[in-house]
Amino acid sequence: MRVNPTIGGRLRAIIIKTLEKDPNDRYQTATEVREDLEAFVAEVGITDVEATLASYLSDPEEAGPALRESTIRHLTERGSAASDAGDVPLALDYYNRVLALDEGNERVLKLIERVGLDRRKRAAGFIGAGLLAVGALASGTAYYIWTQPREPNLRPIATPSLDAGIEVDAGIAENALGPRIELDAGERPDAAEIEVASAEPEDAGSRPHPLHTNPTTRHVLLRPDVLTAQISVDGSAPGELRAIDLSTGPHEVTLLPPASLAQTHRRTTVTIRVPRGSGDHVVRLTLGLKPARLSVECGVTGATVVIATRAGRVRGHCSEVLYVPMPDVATTPEITITPPGGAPFRVPRPPLIEAGADTRAVRVTLPEPGSAAP
Repeated sequence: MRVNPTIGGRLRAIIIKTLEKDPNDRYQTATEVREDLEAFVAEVGITDVEATLASYLSDPEEAGPALRESTIRHLTERGSAASDAGDVPLALDYYNRVLALDEGNERVLKLIERVGLDRRKRAAGFIGAGLLAVGALASGTAYYIWTQPREPNLRPIATPSLDAGIEVDAGIAENALGPRIELDAGERPDAAEIEVASAEPEDAGSRPHPLHTNPTTRHVLLRPDVLTAQISVDGSAPGELRAIDLSTGPHEVTLLPPASLAQTHRRTTVTIRVPRGSGDHVVRLTLGLKPARLSVECGVTGATVVIATRAGRVRGHCSEVLYVPMPDVATTPEITITPPGGAPFRVPRPPLIEAGADTRAVRVTLPEPGSAAP
C-alpha cells in the first residue's frame, strides 16, 4: 500500500476554507487563519513561528536542513502514535506530509505497509471468527439431533405444519429446524445486517438471543470545522479522534475547543445517526460559539427588546442582560425596541458584539411618540 505525497489533509482543509464560495463558510477574521496555521506548524515542533522564520531567512542553507529533519521526525512520531491508537486516516495524513518532504523515506513506507497489513489482519480475524461460530453452531445442532432418543415402531405419518395447532417444545423446534430469521417486510438485507432471533414465543423481542450476530458497523470519519478540536464519542475520553468504527444508529458526539479558542467557543454536544451502508461515512461537525452578552438601556419601563443575528434571535426587556446567539466570532446584530403601546423602533447603529466577551451595555434614546425616527 503506497500513499502519494500531498500537502496533508489539515493544510488542505485550511486552504479550502479560505476559498469557500459562500463567505459565511470562510474564515471571518485573520486571527482565525493564524490560529489554525499555528496549530498546524505546532505539530512539527514549531512553537515560536516568528523566531523560526527569522532563523530560516537569516541563513536558509543552515536552518533549512535542520528544519526539514525536525519536521520529518515529529510527523513520523505522530503518525506512529495515531496508528497505534487505531486512527488510520490521521496516521496516513502525517505519513503523507513526510513523503512530501522525503518521498523515499524507508521508515515511513514500512509504517504505511504495516497499517495496511494490520487492517487486513483485523478483517481476516473477524471473518474467521464468524466462520468458526457458524461451524460450531452447525456441529452442535447436528450432534443434538443425532443423540435424541427415537421412538421404536413408529408408523410413518405426514409431517404436520407448526401452524396447524400442534404444540412443539421451543427448544427442540429451534435446534431441529434451526433459528428463525426475522426480516422486515419487503426488505432484502445484506448478510451483515441479518439478526438471529430467539425462538421463544413469550419474550423473543425483549432480550437478546445468545446467537445474535454483532451489530452492523460503519467506518465513520469525523470532520470538525476547527481542526484542533478535541472529540469524544459516546462518553469516551476526549482526544484528536478523527476516525472510528461505530454501530449503525444514533451516537452522541462532543466537541471541545482548544485552549486558544476557549474564550469564544463552547463545548458542543450533538447526536449523529450512522446509516446502514458500505464505505466510509463522513460526519461534519461544527464547534459552537459562546453567546455574546448585551444589555440595552432605553429608560422605558416594560419596553421589549429583540436582538437578532443570522444564528437566531433573543427577546427580553430593557436593562436585562440578553445572551445573543452568534453566527461568527464577531457580528453586528439587529436591535428592535418596542415600548408599551408604542411602535417598534429599530436601533440605527447597533454595536459590534463578540462571542464570549464581557457584557456590553448600549444606551438608546427612544423617539418621542409621534416624532420621526432618527
